[in-house]
Amino acid sequence: MRTVIYSIVVLFCFIAQMTAFHFFSLLNISPDIIIALALHGGLRWGKMGGVQFGCVTGFIQDTLSYGSMGVNMLSKSLIGFIVGALREKYINDSVTSRIMLVTGAVALDLFVYRVMTVAFSGYGLPPALGSGEISQAALNMAAAMALIPVFTAIDERIDRTRGEKDGGYMTISSWK
Repeated sequence: MRTVIYSIVVLFCFIAQMTAFHFFSLLNISPDIIIALALHGGLRWGKMGGVQFGCVTGFIQDTLSYGSMGVNMLSKSLIGFIVGALREKYINDSVTSRIMLVTGAVALDLFVYRVMTVAFSGYGLPPALGSGEISQAALNMAAAMALIPVFTAIDERIDRTRGEKDGGYMTISSWK
């Protein structure tokens, strides 16, 4: 049941990412909501589940988008692993830690994407971040902060339906 619902959620996110956000983009920039999925995977299932969930969502994103294959898979896997590792040891559920977590994940995604794209394409790395990357980071942060509570509510609904307290996974009840 959980797998089917998550497959539907991931499919819906990819449909929104690839179609709807292109019509409602801001300054020709649309948010990358797959970062929110990778963050949620790391928070919900720890570092190994975060790597697996990030790897799958990143691989699907790579196959659906143009560009270098494996860049999104690597960045989303790293996000899932790091967030899961931090969640197991250090992260509490305060607003400050949530903002820092999302900011770090967005920065890591942009860094990995930039470095790997430059490595695969052979072009030189521009010396500074452009306004497009800063706008991309702001949109990704807004999308992740809005979507993670939605994903958490879906998890809690599944757990209530199945009569489970935490489903054997890590709980993050205060991400509302």
